[in-house]
Amino acid sequence: APPRLIVMFIDIDDIEPNRRHRFFEGIRQFLDAGFREGDLFTLFTWNRRVRVAMPPTSSRAQVEALMDGLATSNRWSESEILTQAAEAQKAQAQMDADFASSLGLGDIGLDPRADAEFEDWKKGEQRCGAIKRKATELKTLITSLVRVDMHKVLVFASDDLSLRPLPDCSTAHELNELADAANAYGMTIHAFHPPGQRERPLVFAGMPAMTAPTQMAVEYNKTFDQATGLLRLADRTGGLSAVGAGMSARRLEQAATELDNYYSIGYHFSEGNEDAPRQLRVTTKNPSYRVRARQSVVRLSETSRLRDELTANLYLPAQVQSQSPAFDVKIAGIERDGRFSQVHIELSILARDLVLLTSADEKRRGSFSVFVVGGRELGDASPVAEMKQEFEVETDAGDSRVVYEFRVRVRPDTRRLSVAVRDNVSGEVSTRLIMMPSDSRRSR
Repeated sequence: APPRLIVMFIDIDDIEPNRRHRFFEGIRQFLDAGFREGDLFTLFTWNRRVRVAMPPTSSRAQVEALMDGLATSNRWSESEILTQAAEAQKAQAQMDADFASSLGLGDIGLDPRADAEFEDWKKGEQRCGAIKRKATELKTLITSLVRVDMHKVLVFASDDLSLRPLPDCSTAHELNELADAANAYGMTIHAFHPPGQRERPLVFAGMPAMTAPTQMAVEYNKTFDQATGLLRLADRTGGLSAVGAGMSARRLEQAATELDNYYSIGYHFSEGNEDAPRQLRVTTKNPSYRVRARQSVVRLSETSRLRDELTANLYLPAQVQSQSPAFDVKIAGIERDGRFSQVHIELSILARDLVLLTSADEKRRGSFSVFVVGGRELGDASPVAEMKQEFEVETDAGDSRVVYEFRVRVRPDTRRLSVAVRDNVSGEVSTRLIMMPSDSRRSR
């Protein structure tokens, strides 16, 4: 059997210790049943951005030690702390208003309801932005692993991946792009919402109204809202999904057994509709058989594949001795630009390494495009910048070089840049990886 890369993404700070322990027991069973010699395991966590908690390893001892630490962790997420702080602020505002009213001071400008509505709106906007960033960075993580020639599976556990965190905010676009990337590169996503019902008591100032929702109804609606995005990801990529720590543990065990039981169907794409997901349905002649499949397949355009290859080059450079067109690239300087940095890059190419066309005026002309992306660690990458340059040279170019200077705007803590040059006449592409000077990162 071919080796596999098991990628796990954990985003479940907001879960009680007993449910956390139960969920990670399910992870242990998943590894016991599915992790074999030759496989690699890597773990990513979320704390405002994707972080590498464990680089790819084949050591079961290291993985089990990490799982034990996560299972016994007892900490709350930043979102929980913000929620508690907002609740305390609203309670204090209400007490101030009541105190002023008891003294006959009337309205002194305090509006607890407005404060509460503002805090709810602010938390909702923060939540929506965080979910979109998670989806975008997970998509980057998938494309970063393009060059890993292994069967890849993503186990995604999160306590909040809502499709609509706010009435006027939808994360469907980002989640659909994540699912399309997984389908384009053959990665299955098993998605879990381990917390389930948190069973925290609701505190009322007095007796709840007869029309007030029950605790179970409140928690059910909250759990359903937070799990909708996870269910969509699993459904679209042919993976398993579960809500609740107990169900997640059982589904994880099932997912482990399925690592060795899968099928592969291929067919020829007709031309057109590149980068657009095409709906897919797999059925069996025997109705008693159950089959699970991806909902769509994607034929990537040349430009999309180039951008993904460039992102992969950030962390898994192409092992090619000679590439064409050959080019030299260096960082000529770095300047601060507000919260970002402007990187001055010099690139030079031998004219004879590019395909030149002779025009009617007997001048030799060519064209190339430069693509640049920056990153910090695996799973992180900036948007790809693209620049096109046309040039002309003398009839006898010899060893003359085409020099191109440009600037890119990156975050100050960017560690590396991946640069690609494409000959727009021949279509040939070559890539280079350059490391940022360490002093530029310290200047942050």
